Amino acid sequence: MIGRALAVHGESQEKLVTMLRITLLAFSLGTTFPIQDPVHKQAAPGNTEAGRNKDGRRRIVLFDNSALSQFNLPQSDIDALQRKFTQENHVDILLDLVELFKQGLVLWWIPEVEVTNRFIEACREYKKTGAIPLMKTTVPEASIAILNVQAMFDGKTGIKQLAKRIKEANQKFPNASTSASEKEAFDKYLKEVRGSIFEALAAFAKERGFNFVFNVSAQSNLSIYSLPSTDMTRPFIDNYNRLHP
Repeated sequence: MIGRALAVHGESQEKLVTMLRITLLAFSLGTTFPIQDPVHKQAAPGNTEAGRNKDGRRRIVLFDNSALSQFNLPQSDIDALQRKFTQENHVDILLDLVELFKQGLVLWWIPEVEVTNRFIEACREYKKTGAIPLMKTTVPEASIAILNVQAMFDGKTGIKQLAKRIKEANQKFPNASTSASEKEAFDKYLKEVRGSIFEALAAFAKERGFNFVFNVSAQSNLSIYSLPSTDMTRPFIDNYNRLHP
């Protein structure tokens, strides 16, 4: 745990971190995906080394596996479509958004790397013809930034506005842990600053040419963090504090 704990009526800092991660992800998704047993694959057919394609580029894409359930296809067919897509587009890693939502692994990405609609089109055509269609599309090379979400909550070195809001919320809603109405008011009071943080994060990443921001404090068995990346934690926090004193 980074920094001192910021307790909120029995809620640990870990729960606050989780709340922020989910909020950031929900903002970027624009929706909430249903939690189910996901297909969460690290697909790398034809790679010459871990995390690198034969053309020397690294490509990561995201898709919502739950959106494919409408087609009632066997999992073996879904796997075949995934293999076809990764082979045709030289994709290193294919990530399921449902699992990412659960883990809080990815905080932000550009629209070009989210390929759910391409899979839906392919499933629709496959249902009609019985043949796996071409799934060629343009996948940009991954440009990865990492961010330690937990560091935002450090009372001394984190985001000052966030720490201030949490302290104020404690005072304004002392019964948030036992009262549903106060809990709702508490969350609403923090919503504004969480939204502000995400908007600033998106702008910060875009300005620097990243197409992914991964949460380095999330627990994951993926090898995402072994890929070349830039730690934007300190620069982002400092920039946010400067713009939002």
